[in-house]
Amino acid sequence: MKFETALFLLLFGAFLYPLMMRFFLKKAHLTRLKMIEIGNELLISNKISDSQKKMIRSSMRASFSWWPMALVVFIMPFYLMKNGLTKNVVRIPSDPELEKAYALFQECQGKSIMAANPIFSIIAFLEILVFLTMKGMLKSSGTKRNVAYTSVSFSFLSFEKNRFAHSI
Repeated sequence: MKFETALFLLLFGAFLYPLMMRFFLKKAHLTRLKMIEIGNELLISNKISDSQKKMIRSSMRASFSWWPMALVVFIMPFYLMKNGLTKNVVRIPSDPELEKAYALFQECQGKSIMAANPIFSIIAFLEILVFLTMKGMLKSSGTKRNVAYTSVSFSFLSFEKNRFAHSI
């Protein structure tokens, strides 16, 4: 690669990255507000244990930082090889409404950490694509089940304005 080409790519990246960050953070703003609202409602509930409340507080703090997505990128290959794409859900005991609220909280928190670090989010997305390709779950002539499974797996990457219109 020529020096001029490398310099152009470096300058283009230095200009593009702040624009990309602004775009993602603007899109994630409503999601973050909803995450904070749900998190606060979960924290005042007397049906949630102190250890679960500690985890919720920690998740709320981490959702504005760049490091959780970087950690996901380094851990994900090992996790995917061991567990696949099975969903490991932490359950809030004895209340279906709290479970629903907690699932929505986790979804918002995931989107927030992805917006905080778009470069590592893209890398994580590529890791999942590689995993799905290796496992034969991403096929051009795949069954409806494979296509549906893949689209559900990547649904967390979208920021939807009206997704959080309902209250808990």
